[in-house]
Amino acid sequence: MAILFKRLLAKGFLPDTLPPAFTTTPFATFAAKHKTKFNEVATAPPRFKGIDFSASKAGYRRRMFTLPHPITQFFISDFISGKWKEISKQLKTSKFSISVPKLAHPEEPRAVKITPLSDLHPIVHKRLGHLAYVARSDIQAFYPSLYTHSIPWVVHGKPASKKDTSPNSANVTFNKLDWCLRRGQDGQTIGIPIGPDTSRIIGELICSAIDGKLKSYAGKNLVRCVRHVDDVFMGADTRETAGNCIAAFRRALRDFGLEINEGKTRIFQASSLRDDDWPRKLLRRVNSYELEEKPERKRNKLFGLFEETFWLADSLQSEAPVRFLLRRMDRDGLIAIGPWDVSENFLIKCLYDYPHTTDHVSRILIWQELFGGEISKRTWRHALNNRLEYHLGMGHDEEIAWLLWAAVSLDFAIGVSSANLLASYENPIIALMSVHAYSEGVLPKKTKTSFWASKINDESLVEDWWLVAYECAQKGWLGTSPKWETPVGKLFATMKEKNVFFYRVGSDSLSDFDKDKPAIPSSSFGYEEEEDIDGTFEDEPF
Repeated sequence: MAILFKRLLAKGFLPDTLPPAFTTTPFATFAAKHKTKFNEVATAPPRFKGIDFSASKAGYRRRMFTLPHPITQFFISDFISGKWKEISKQLKTSKFSISVPKLAHPEEPRAVKITPLSDLHPIVHKRLGHLAYVARSDIQAFYPSLYTHSIPWVVHGKPASKKDTSPNSANVTFNKLDWCLRRGQDGQTIGIPIGPDTSRIIGELICSAIDGKLKSYAGKNLVRCVRHVDDVFMGADTRETAGNCIAAFRRALRDFGLEINEGKTRIFQASSLRDDDWPRKLLRRVNSYELEEKPERKRNKLFGLFEETFWLADSLQSEAPVRFLLRRMDRDGLIAIGPWDVSENFLIKCLYDYPHTTDHVSRILIWQELFGGEISKRTWRHALNNRLEYHLGMGHDEEIAWLLWAAVSLDFAIGVSSANLLASYENPIIALMSVHAYSEGVLPKKTKTSFWASKINDESLVEDWWLVAYECAQKGWLGTSPKWETPVGKLFATMKEKNVFFYRVGSDSLSDFDKDKPAIPSSSFGYEEEEDIDGTFEDEPF
């Protein structure tokens, strides 16, 4: 499917956690028009590296996303789009899944979509609520633990796949997908990238086979089952049979080299199936604030709304309520209409105390500067510099990226101490954004650029520093360039001639902002929202 191929590269390539300066649309257009250009790099060099990117998640935890190398992502997307009918057939074999990826509408933000996590609990209630017991579990470190060799097992069976391991096999054709994935992660067989839509599809492909194994191993113990990605709810008539279902699930996972997440495995009475009630409570408070007309009462209600949300987040030990509040108020236009001085004060507190909100705060701040009116630039400049230095010390890539993007967009000067840390920070995404900040004069002129310049060569084009090597040359930054002498170098040189870029600057990086639209775009099935709102159960450990 040519449409799916282009969409996987244009909308399904990048992790949702990156600032809007990053884009793969030009690459997708180039790849669709010049597929033959990739023939010369189909086999050589044998390995590439993607860019790892540490991002925050609810509960003050972190997750490692990956920005894949564009050459390997080309071949993975090409294979999946070419085999889409066969993949779709396998996905439909699952009787439990509510997360089968479907081709998204062209106006939607991702290439494919799945059932939103917010719909999970109503579905679980509907399908399992009449039963006596429910066993809940999920897969330990799902994407990082997936065994790439297990992909052909799903489609062709384990015996045939083990007998014929050639990536060019005419019979075990999904060996090619296994090989493409390993090629893109320096030969590693354990784990697949978190972030691209292709990984969603591959993960669901494997889970569909696990569902079949679970059904077989559990037998009559399992009455009904609901699965959303790796989150599984198994309905049973007794506590004993619910325990047998968990044992069957554990056995099914081990057939694919995976392990059950013991910490999230529970048995509970179906009558205790309950969603978190804090979103409803916050919505009532938001609605009360929105309807208030008296200025002083509105100010007091806004103050109380933020304070209550912070108290709730601290009680839950999760930033999820704060993210939820910011999204909702932004969607309803409530932050912009103010009183802004109250919102501004609490937004700054969000930066300090709830780092998982850094992306939302950055977007709201930029929107306010573009369309809303005055912001306290001196206060924000101090806060951004303070948080930037802190996150640089902690190695928090996502927060650093969003703070850098905000600083450049607002023309906020970055201090010497932060600049020195950025000058040697070992992440290509942050390095590229730092070079951009340096070129715009946001970093001090005395900032050392030798580390960044050392990465601009042909060798880097196959490593995780490909983004810095290519983009700096494409934009003429730092006055150096690869020699473009290798097969990969020649392909990148052709892309450069066709004005392909992966990083937008100036007004282009703000093109998705609109005065009549929220600052925070609506969520697709983004990984970053999966655990922001999750159900709780009055359960007990199995």
